[in-house]
Amino acid sequence: MKFGRFKPDEEETEHIAGFSFGAVDVVHYWFHFANGYTASVIQGGGYTYGGEQVLWELAVLKDGDIDYDNPVTAETGGILGYLDDSKVAEKLEAIEALPTWHKRKRKKRR
Repeated sequence: MKFGRFKPDEEETEHIAGFSFGAVDVVHYWFHFANGYTASVIQGGGYTYGGEQVLWELAVLKDGDIDYDNPVTAETGGILGYLDDSKVAEKLEAIEALPTWHKRKRKKRR
């Protein structure tokens, strides 16, 4: 599966039949970007925003957690739903264009 020019990380792609929230099939793709962000793109029945309409849900992550403050998804509370393939590609372009962020290093306690 590709969204525009973006291909998901094959090692992390999940196809889950009969997902635990009900008898729905779930497809979950991960996209990792050089700027440090990750996109989660998921589709699955009544489990995702738009899944029943065979549309996609997208979240932007930083360091494994949803980033609620990024300009791509901030207006909708961190998650975008009801996206067709072309809208997913458009949002992946926007995520790739975000400025690079760096993990904050934790100070060691003495």
